Amino acid sequence: MTAPIEPEVFAFNQGADPLESKTQLQYIENIDAENKDTAVGDKVFSEILVSEYDLLSRSAVIRKCWMALMFAFMVSFGAIFDGYHNTLPANIIANQGFINTMGTVKDPVTGAPVLNALYISAWGGTSNGVNAVSCILGGFVSDWMGRKFNMLCMTGFLMIATIIEMVAKNWKVWLASKVFAAFGNGFSQSVLLTYISEVSPKQIRGGLCTSYAVILGLGQLFASVALEILEQTKWKLDWRRVIYTEWILTGMFLIFWFFIPESPWYYANKDLHDKAKHSLKRLHANIKDYDVEREYAVLRSEIDAAEALRAIQKETKWTELFKGVNGRRTLISCFPPMFYNVVGSTIMFGYTTYFFQLAGLSDPFLGSLILILSLIITEAIAFYTTDQIGRRPLALGACLFFGLSLGAIGILGCFPITTTTSNALLGMAIIWVVAYGSGFAPTMQTFVSETSTPRLRAKTLAVAQGSGQAFGLIWSYCTPLMLSDQQANWGVKTAFFFSGTSFLGLFFYYFFMPELKGRTYGELDELFQKRIPARKFGTAKTQAQVQIEMTENVGV
Repeated sequence: MTAPIEPEVFAFNQGADPLESKTQLQYIENIDAENKDTAVGDKVFSEILVSEYDLLSRSAVIRKCWMALMFAFMVSFGAIFDGYHNTLPANIIANQGFINTMGTVKDPVTGAPVLNALYISAWGGTSNGVNAVSCILGGFVSDWMGRKFNMLCMTGFLMIATIIEMVAKNWKVWLASKVFAAFGNGFSQSVLLTYISEVSPKQIRGGLCTSYAVILGLGQLFASVALEILEQTKWKLDWRRVIYTEWILTGMFLIFWFFIPESPWYYANKDLHDKAKHSLKRLHANIKDYDVEREYAVLRSEIDAAEALRAIQKETKWTELFKGVNGRRTLISCFPPMFYNVVGSTIMFGYTTYFFQLAGLSDPFLGSLILILSLIITEAIAFYTTDQIGRRPLALGACLFFGLSLGAIGILGCFPITTTTSNALLGMAIIWVVAYGSGFAPTMQTFVSETSTPRLRAKTLAVAQGSGQAFGLIWSYCTPLMLSDQQANWGVKTAFFFSGTSFLGLFFYYFFMPELKGRTYGELDELFQKRIPARKFGTAKTQAQVQIEMTENVGV
């Protein structure tokens, strides 16, 4: 463990190799008080070692570290599992067979059973409330028992939810299934991105975190396809048939879970050095000359640097999340999941088929399927653009198009429902989804998973996802009431509200969300510690860059 460091200014010893096991430093005594904080930070961050793989290009690191990427994708499959388990029950509420089973209100015109809007709100609100709690709980479990144990808990909760869905005959039992599904979803959100970000090289970390959103979209797509297939069969009123398909993805994820190694960061934070090295070996087993001692020293140096700063600042681990530099990082991590709830996601994803029914689409399930297909295509493109263009420009562009497309949908809601207005509304919804998939979804995942210091990553991610779910409780409960003619009766004009809130997000993203592209966790620690403004993160030079430049100069 790195000991607390006295505030001294130092410079690199020009004759030393910056890639030696410890950076050689020349100390300069008696500095001015105003420079001490910067000096302490510089000294700590100069002692972070540079991995030989940090010098590789994006394509080279993919070829070299393909096995680690394979394990990351295997964990990402949990997002398919999670997405399917949550999208299927959410969209099945438009199935007439489900309505016949759960409907407790009569349509005043036709006399047919319909779902009570208050019950729909209760399902959504309860789900988000439990999700918020389970995200926080999942962070504890992930740090206490490990990432793999957390994934096993996630799977168990979703299996219980499936069993309850299979036997549910009234809205109360269906609510119970929502509780267990929300626990599973919360554990999923608290661990999958944590694991992916921990095993990914910095050159493609943004892309791999984006892949989480892509694969989550695949789960949503499979659920929409399953519902559309059911709708076209003679058994379309037997809605439980589609619930049984959840077991397929459950079994597939359990197979993947058996083979993936535990995160080396978890073991390193527990000082289980041999187990951490074993995990690194498994992650990079395809690299014949992999220097596990060297790479573990790099990993350890980042943890030790973060611990050294904590010792200097005299902070405890949990209070760090909400104070000073780490308080800023927690705020940045929390904002995207919270903002997600007020950009129209509840009508586009949470209650898609319900919204399309109100908008007059003849086949709401087909409309939902089109949106999910558009989402997956754009998120797949974002796998490349997130690390090439960067996080900030993509997020800012998404907020702009959210506001414009939702405003257009609200305007369409002011006119009588016709085939023309319904198709135009679907077109605007596709534009919203393209903005979401290409800009907001991938950057949301990267801001959540990359912003925190490695030592606090699982806790920060849990707090961020929990905050998003807690805030989402309000909108999951209120949105059906805003849409339904049983309550506020805003209908499609609900989009006006979310258009305004989307434009407000532009301000926060511009002034507070930094560019994280191409940075190691050690570099991010340094930039935050030096309090670099968010708009200057992309151009600020770090100690790691200085070391690399010195190495290249020596080579010349």
